This record gives sequence, structure tokens and C-alpha cells, in this order.
Amino acid sequence: MASNIPPRGPEVEGDEREESEDEDDEDNEPTVDDSVVVSFRPDEAVYVDLSETIAETAAAELSISEAFEEALEAVRRSDESLPGAVEVVVDSDEETEGEDANDGRDEEEEVVETMEEKGKGGRGESEGLDKTDGVELDRSLFPSCPVCFEAWSADGPHRVCCIPCGHVYGRSCLERWFKQFGKNIGKCPQCNRKFRRKDMINLYAPLIVVPNDDLEKEVHSLREQNESLKLEKAELIMEINKHKKHARDAESSLRQKMACLEHTLSGSKMRRHFKCSDGRWISTAHPLENNFESVRDDGFHHCRFVLQNELELDGARVMGIDGSSQIIMVSGKAPGIEREHVLSKISLLSQNEVETIQLPPNTKAIRDLTILPDGLALLASLGKKLLLFSMRSNNLVLKYDLPAPAWSCSGDNSNTHYVYTGLQNGMLLVFDIRQTAVPMQVLEGLTGHPVHTVHSVVLSDGGSRVLTASSSGPCIWEVGSSCGRPFFIPEMENRGVCISLACCGSLDSIVASFRQKVELFNDSMTSQIPMSPSPSPILSTTGKIGSHVLIRAADGLSFQSQEVGKSIVSELRMPKSAILCTEGDNSLFAYGDESSHGVHIWGLPSFRTYAKLKPHQHPILDLRYDRRSTGPGFLGCISEDRLQVFSCF
Repeated sequence: MASNIPPRGPEVEGDEREESEDEDDEDNEPTVDDSVVVSFRPDEAVYVDLSETIAETAAAELSISEAFEEALEAVRRSDESLPGAVEVVVDSDEETEGEDANDGRDEEEEVVETMEEKGKGGRGESEGLDKTDGVELDRSLFPSCPVCFEAWSADGPHRVCCIPCGHVYGRSCLERWFKQFGKNIGKCPQCNRKFRRKDMINLYAPLIVVPNDDLEKEVHSLREQNESLKLEKAELIMEINKHKKHARDAESSLRQKMACLEHTLSGSKMRRHFKCSDGRWISTAHPLENNFESVRDDGFHHCRFVLQNELELDGARVMGIDGSSQIIMVSGKAPGIEREHVLSKISLLSQNEVETIQLPPNTKAIRDLTILPDGLALLASLGKKLLLFSMRSNNLVLKYDLPAPAWSCSGDNSNTHYVYTGLQNGMLLVFDIRQTAVPMQVLEGLTGHPVHTVHSVVLSDGGSRVLTASSSGPCIWEVGSSCGRPFFIPEMENRGVCISLACCGSLDSIVASFRQKVELFNDSMTSQIPMSPSPSPILSTTGKIGSHVLIRAADGLSFQSQEVGKSIVSELRMPKSAILCTEGDNSLFAYGDESSHGVHIWGLPSFRTYAKLKPHQHPILDLRYDRRSTGPGFLGCISEDRLQVFSCF
């Protein structure tokens, strides 16, 4: 019976032999000493039992090894398509030894069981997955722990750690794998290289990212689509601009044809037409044939208008002409989001030469602009400022602060040092540009209505006066040391709202323009007001019926109104008009017609239609005339998007 109990001596010898092999870094495979077999060979039963125990131990070890290899191959197969890598930084080893080797026996059984479950069925499919396109993959560069297939964390029990061989695992998985050996030395699950517990190093990877080439390809594709759409948009914008230009040209041609047709239908025999000569539009005009000879007998000089310059603008509002230097100053809004107000200088000698002049801060909109002698430009702004610019240097020369927004400005025809400005509160201020501090005179107006027009006139006796206009009507001011109260020109109080005032430097010819007051007329009465025989029939219903009254000084400061002409005027704006002084005793009157969006010219004093110039797409906003001492005069007009300059011969 005693021979059936195996002795314990060989078992202890085997453990000591196993520890010796571990310390010498030899393979730790289960072996059986030959002496054990020889010592028990006489007893056949004991030999058989020991052989069965050895076979079962070897089979268990083989099953564990196969299960782990199958698990690793499944990891390679599942992560082969992920070309990601984990960038880590090795900090330091803070782990120490001292855990009991026997505490992890239950955990060892769980790890072995888990590996057997995860490794089933994966061996046959894992062949050839260690390489991709001939390049061997590093199995440590997986986005998850190769033991438990769970994601790593930057801290906690499953934080990222590595061992000296370079492979990376979750720390909790590596500790459980280490405990199954029951000692301080373990093997790497992937390369079988031995390591100690203190060799486990924590890795600090704040962010684990798997690069995605598909996202980069999608961004590149979207960029190409964006560039293609930009090119397509640019082509469409060019096509739209071409169609708009064709539409504008067609509408302009249609307006000209309608203007000619209205003369034919009304029985007028005006010899006016547009023709293109050397790339320029030329408008020749004559007075009506019935009065042509009689007018010429009175000394009327025939005048021809040639379109010299036409330029597209953006946001134009006010203009001024200097005939001597052939320079035009235009104020308006600059293109862009902020749309600040700027000043543009245009040379008539080269229409492509446009200089932009920046205005001081808080200038706001320019309400009026006047060209003074010696190359100076006077600007009245709604920002309560009166500005004086040099057209030679494009610099600000002088700036006056005003008590109220300025609506108009003018220079003095008899004294080049004096300038005038009309304010929104009805006041008139007189400045001497040699005194830069305060105005020379501050004159109270008869009303609180804005002074929208200011002219300096010279009397026949050599004296000077200031002619202004507000919505109440034209007014005469006396300035200087012996200034008196201003007074309205008589017989103008019942004409309506005064919207414009034109003169030719004297009181011999003044034309005041009026529109009907809202409380005086309604639509039914307006439609019944007869038109004067001089203007042509109305082309559209835009605007209101207005009147132009010719006023002349009979004796000194005594005035009398003569002819009255009617036309369509703006319902809201207060546009400018001009008197064109020609050779002889007679002059021409120019204004912007609201119905045709073009400049109409009448002969004075008869108010008979003399010419209709090339129309605009939008209403005429400003109109100025200036004549050099020798040579032709210049008639300029602007709308919101266009500038026209005509030479007057």
C-alpha cells in the first residue's frame, strides 16, 4: 500500500529546479526529472499515475498558450484596418514590488477563461494578418488593450503602461497577467520576453487619436468643389453684368426714341438728335422752328452740347466743376460694408484718373460742394462741419465747427476771402478764411427751415448781396458792417415749397423752382393742372408737378416774376438747377427732369424746350455749370451710379 503513495521529495526538488531556471533566464516549461521516473520504475502503478499527471499538466499549458495566441491573432485581424498609432511619453516608474504571489490565483483562472473564450474560432482567420502590403505591423500600436480589447485611459487602474520590450497594455490587465506566474518575474504576452513588476512603466497620453484618412480626403474633395463653385459664380456674375449693361443700353435707347416720339406727337419740330461721333454721344439742339429766327434776331446764340465724359459711379450725391482746371469733385459713399463718405477727384482730361480723398472723422454726408478760386473746394456737411480742401494736394486746409448741420455753401464773387454757409436751423454764417477760429458774422433767418441754396450776387451798382433759398422761398441777405434784416422776394409765398434756386451771378435772371404743398392739392386736382406749352408731355407718373418761375430785378432790389414753366419734379429731394450764361442777352435754364431721368434745357425767358440730354438710369441728384473765361462751358450732372459731363459750345 505504501508503494502507491508518491513521495514528496521529487516535487520539492522540481520546485527548486524551476526557481533556478527562472533565475538563469531559461525557459520555464514544465519538465519531469528522469530520476523520478527511474526511482519509481519498479512500481508500475505509481509510474502510470505520474505519467498521466505530467500529460494533463502539459495539455493544460498547451491549451493556455494556444488560447493566448488565438487572442493575439484576433486582435491583429480586427485592428489591421486601423492605421492609427498612439503617441506616448514615458514619465517614470513609480511601481514597486511587494505584492503577494498567491493573491491572484482566482484572477488567473478568470484571465485564462476569458482568453479561451476570446480565442475560439480566430486561429484560422488570423493567418497573414501580421503584414499589410508586405510591411509587418507593430502590435503595440493598437488603439485598445490587446489583452481585454478595451480602450486605454489616461489614468486609473486601466491606464496605459508598457514593459521594457516596448509593448503597450492596460496596467490592470498586465498586473493580472503577471500574477498568474506567482512570482516577481513574468513574460510579455506577445514576445515572451521576461520582465519584472518594477519594469512596468506608466505612459502619459492625454489624447489618443486614430487618424482618419477618409476625413482628409473628404475635406480635399470639398475644397475642390468650393473652388469650382467660385469659378462658376464669377462666370455667372460676369454674364449678369453683361445682361444688365445690355438692358441699360436698351432702356436708354428706348427713352431717346420716346423723347423723339413725344415731340412728333405734340407737333413740335425740334431739330435735336443724338449721334455717335468718335465714340462720343453728341446732342445738337435748336429752339423751336417757329421762334428760331425771332430768337436769333434778339441776339440768341445757338449752343451745342457734346457728351465729353461719362463715368460709372457708386453712391454719388453732390458734385462741383472747376472749368479752368477741368476737374470735377464728387462726394458720395465709398463701396464696402461700412459705406463711409469720401471725396473723389476726377480729371476731365483723363476720365480714368480718379483720386479718392478721405474725409475727417464724423464728417457724415456732404450736403453741398462749391469750387472756389485758387484750387480750393468748400464742403458743407451734416456733421456740423465746414471743410476747405486743396484740390492740388488733396489735403484738408481748414475746418470750422458749426452750431448746426450745414445744408449749403458758397464763395463770395467780390471777395475771395469770404465764404457762406446755410444751416439746418435757418441761420446764415459768414466766414473769413483768414480767420480760422470763429465766423465773421452769424445771421438769424426769417424761419427755422433749412437753407438749402446759397448764391453770392453782384448788384449793378457794384454792391454785393447773398441770395438764399429755403422751403419758404428765395430770400435776399445783406452782409457786412451795415447789414439789415433779410427779406423774401415778393409774390413767392403762394407758389408752394421752394426746392431749388438758380442764378447767373447777378439778379438779372433768377429761376426759383417749386413743388405743390401737400395740403393744397390732392391727386385729383394734380391731374387737372395744365402743363405749360414748353415742356413735353410726361413720360411717367414718377414725381409731382412743379413750376419754375423766372424772377428779374426791375430796379435795384425790386423784383418781378415773368414766365412760368411746369415740369415733373421730385416729391422728396431738393435737386439743383443751373442757369447757363451764353453769348447775348439770353440764357438757358437746365434742370433734372424726374420723369425721364435726364437733363432738360429750356430757353429763357420763354421756357421753351431747347434740348434734352442723354437720360440716366436713376434720377438726377445734382447739376452744375461752370464756364471758363475763354472756351466752352461745362455742364455736369450725376445720378446715383453715373456722371455725365457735357461741353457747351
